[in-house]
Amino acid sequence: MFKFQDNQQNQWKVDLNIGGVIDVNAQLGINLMDPSQVVDELALPAKLLTDDMFLAKVVYILIKDQLDKNGITEKQFFSSLDAKALVGMGEAFADEYQAFFMSRGRKILAEGFREMREATQKMYDLPLEESLKISGEAGSQSPKQDD
Repeated sequence: MFKFQDNQQNQWKVDLNIGGVIDVNAQLGINLMDPSQVVDELALPAKLLTDDMFLAKVVYILIKDQLDKNGITEKQFFSSLDAKALVGMGEAFADEYQAFFMSRGRKILAEGFREMREATQKMYDLPLEESLKISGEAGSQSPKQDD
């Protein structure tokens, strides 16, 4: 289990187990145990690493029992996720997701996720222009500002 803290100083434990996988599947229609699954045109691990809103929904489902125990509503939880909390939540989930596959003897999946995680972090660390070139999204024209 890996922990993160929200902006209200609440600490949450991200624990990935089969119960949570089933809950996420039932509520979002995704199978966290199938990293080959495509969600919104992205492989599931890429979606989890790059879409904070999507990840927040997944984590909300995984920690719902903790939230209920502490009287925290869905709206309160999402409102407590500022930029710093999102980073902590992302790291806690990624660590737990990687550990989940390692503990199941799926070393190749865990290492593949770790490599994707490192590549994603490098993309975020690059200047915007370089990130766009690498991701193939850079066009030949630069954006124009409205007058």
